[in-house]
Amino acid sequence: MVRKLEQKTAEEKSYYSSFRDTVYDLPWKKIGAYTLIAGVILFPLVAIALAPQNTEHQCQEGNCLNKRSVVPLASDVVTPFALNHFACGILQESRTFPSWYKDNTVFESTVLTGIDLEKDSQIVKTTEVVTETFDDISSRQEATIVILRDIMSMNPSEKESVISSIFNSFVERGTLLTLGQRQFVLGIHPRYPDNQRAALDLVEKDFLSVDCKIQTASDMEGFITSLHQTLTKGLLTSEGAPIIGGQYRTGPVLLQSDNVGIELDALIEVVRGKDPSAIAAFRKVYKKVFSSSDQEQTLVDLTPKEKEVLSLAFDFNFAPSKEIPQLMKEFAREYLQKIRARIPVLELAAWAHEKLIYIHPWKDANGRVARTLVNAELIRGGYPPFLIFNDAKYNHAIRNRAFKEYLLEALAYVRELLKKFLAETPMKRALIKF
Repeated sequence: MVRKLEQKTAEEKSYYSSFRDTVYDLPWKKIGAYTLIAGVILFPLVAIALAPQNTEHQCQEGNCLNKRSVVPLASDVVTPFALNHFACGILQESRTFPSWYKDNTVFESTVLTGIDLEKDSQIVKTTEVVTETFDDISSRQEATIVILRDIMSMNPSEKESVISSIFNSFVERGTLLTLGQRQFVLGIHPRYPDNQRAALDLVEKDFLSVDCKIQTASDMEGFITSLHQTLTKGLLTSEGAPIIGGQYRTGPVLLQSDNVGIELDALIEVVRGKDPSAIAAFRKVYKKVFSSSDQEQTLVDLTPKEKEVLSLAFDFNFAPSKEIPQLMKEFAREYLQKIRARIPVLELAAWAHEKLIYIHPWKDANGRVARTLVNAELIRGGYPPFLIFNDAKYNHAIRNRAFKEYLLEALAYVRELLKKFLAETPMKRALIKF
């Protein structure tokens, strides 16, 4: 063995060849040596391969979001990138919402068209509803002009009726109109998009910042309360009364998700489409609930069959109002614990949405607050924000506690929409007077 080494020239005696020859006759050493060499060579290559996943989250604006991939969760298996989830106070860098989302979307399901409408000094905004079959986003302003032209060509009485609806419906967040397969919401109160942008600013400053102050459950509850106050500032309830931001509700929740209001005749048609044999029973339970002086207790006291009938038109399985203060304290405490435990981003986002929707702490804007928290978690983890592309699917996911599955589906559509936002040229703003 020694003689074999002495016969080698100086040029041949590299570190690796001499090391190999020295241990050549010792199998267990040879195995260990090759393992060491393989580790030295492969480790840097593996590190280089994973490097993009560790640096990708540094993208701050929409121009790099399209490089990110959203991989569906399979049980507890998540992408390494999704695990890059920091708790408030130990965050490595501030996170911000991409400009395409912050400047162009409102209600998470519509996009601003850049056209404002004015009548008698009142100004409202127009949006296009985004669906799974959305057209080229760049054409939305032109499509809005077309539908407005159609309104102007109506006979005087019909035209006045539509225009009046547009300018008097901002309490209900606009009038929905359809042109072919495209849907538009005309009559958005300017405070809605302004409030949303302000809410995202609040999230960035108080929730996603490296120097945020949320350290206790009380801090967390205070932040969520401030978020609700910001989203509802200057707005009215569906009954036309001012929304008192941050004030927990004191009564029951009866949500009509078919967008027909709560008048009996319209609800009967909804019930007829789902179970015609239940119409008589629905009339009876409707009267029982809406004539009661204590609706919340009446809902609690309904029989299982009465609850089944009422659920054909309403969602009402929410926390009792008397439990809300304690439930919100528990929610804030658990939320902070989950953030610090760095649980997977999509798991946390789905949990926060589902929990807050069930508590339903306020009379209005519960969904807006819940979706803002979802998007805060997505941004924290490096995902693009999520949008509602289909109200029916979204409502179905909420009722069936399947929001995470819907979230994954929606994020796939967001990637397609995002490409169009990044490719389009900003539109000129327009003001149309009636």
